[in-house]
Amino acid sequence: MSIEVQAAVEQLDLHRHLSQRTLEQLISVARVVEWPAATFLFREGQQHDGVYLLVSGKLELAMTIPGRGRQRILTVGPGELVAWSSVLGEGRMTCDAQCMTNARLLRLTSGELSALAAADPLFGYEFIKLMAAGLAKRLTATRLQMLDLFSAGESR
Repeated sequence: MSIEVQAAVEQLDLHRHLSQRTLEQLISVARVVEWPAATFLFREGQQHDGVYLLVSGKLELAMTIPGRGRQRILTVGPGELVAWSSVLGEGRMTCDAQCMTNARLLRLTSGELSALAAADPLFGYEFIKLMAAGLAKRLTATRLQMLDLFSAGESR
């Protein structure tokens, strides 16, 4: 068990969402990675097999919008899950993820996560719940952005 990974997991307070057994399994396959500010974790349209839990720092998620260019859609911080498309079997990233600051992340591969879920349905269930919570948070943020966008359009 990596002490560095265990310390990162403790920073994320994942024990509120995952059982001890699932945490131990996650720790067994995760690794800590660090990216400097201004670098890209992945680019929109790129095939990618990694899933990340942000431990520290901030990431900008941006998409290329026809006629408008690259647009920031969201800023994510510690505790956020990034690149779940690879877990869903998509693999192709739907946006860019660029470090706004130096970032420290836990990296897991979709293959390792799939293997753990196949071997232990409780792990799969708990990880999918963690992903669903992240998706719900993103959906709420998107709705709020759209409300803001529509409100700005009405005041013109």
